[in-house]
Amino acid sequence: ADDHVFSLELADGSSVSDGIPSPTHVDSPREVGIHSPPRERRPLNDLHVDTALTSSSDETLLEDRTTVADFLRQFRCYALMPQSSKVLVLDTEIPLRSVFQALEENDTDSAPLWDPSEQDFVGMITQTDIIYLLLKFERRIRVGDDEDDDRPVKVDPVNAERIQRELIMQLDQNTIRSTRNILKNRSLPMLYLDPQDHLYEGVETLSKYKVHRIAVIDRTDYSSSLLYILSPTRLIIFLMKVMPTKPQMFSYSIERLSLGTYRNLVTCSVSSNLVDVLKVMDRTHFASIPIVDEQGRLVDVFYKSMITRLSHLSVFSSLYKPIQHFLDAVRRTPSQRYFRCTRQDTLEFVLRRMM
Repeated sequence: ADDHVFSLELADGSSVSDGIPSPTHVDSPREVGIHSPPRERRPLNDLHVDTALTSSSDETLLEDRTTVADFLRQFRCYALMPQSSKVLVLDTEIPLRSVFQALEENDTDSAPLWDPSEQDFVGMITQTDIIYLLLKFERRIRVGDDEDDDRPVKVDPVNAERIQRELIMQLDQNTIRSTRNILKNRSLPMLYLDPQDHLYEGVETLSKYKVHRIAVIDRTDYSSSLLYILSPTRLIIFLMKVMPTKPQMFSYSIERLSLGTYRNLVTCSVSSNLVDVLKVMDRTHFASIPIVDEQGRLVDVFYKSMITRLSHLSVFSSLYKPIQHFLDAVRRTPSQRYFRCTRQDTLEFVLRRMM
């Protein structure tokens, strides 16, 4: 089944089997089911689009954003649950190397964590966590501490081979549970939504906690069923497929909407090694880093999602080699390095490219 076929249910309880739903009045729902860390709970009707989100005084743009927000208030999280799908869940007792392999084999960038001792979901592990742990272990082995610095890493071939062997041993010996103390100041407690929560609450939570994914869990007094992972991509696909009439702002250029980075762009050169690129990614919290040549021209892009390809032992030899060596070794489609858009492209065009 198509992962992006949705079963639509409006907030008032009515359902739609075909066609496009029309705007429907939404009664005030129960308290929002976002859990840990706690936050102020308010009825949905008291939530408004924050005018600080835009630097433009364009009233039409503000009205368009309100239209999108109102549209998302019509649907509950249950509406985005695919008709057929699988969700990867990882036991906190498995070694980190198995985490690499599981994420790679299931082609996913994160997984909820199940603690058998607590018999409950206790968090989420992401590629951001994996990069952070990898850098910590690498530096401990290479220099004896885990205090990061901005200096480029220089390692001779003999030491590189030794470090890579010891790094693989560390990944085999350390479990998710044993590394949670390392991640405790970086990771949030388990965030989740109830399937009856509204999509607007999902968007608000993703934005508030600056996360890219939230588990949707159906909890009862006796069990917890993980239904799916809510992500910006899933929300974009839903919005583009289901919203009957797109607001005017979808025809605006991304430059007019101030979307994108136009100043102080962070890049890495083709001569940078993989460890240095990971350090930049960890420091900036960016999901991708443009790779440029000596003249500053874009030649490739390193994506955070590529890090799990290190599950293949042979790829660990790329840690101290130029980043292009790693990209060539792991890229599944060599002819498609990245998608390109211009600042004059419309919001709708860019969103459809992201689908």
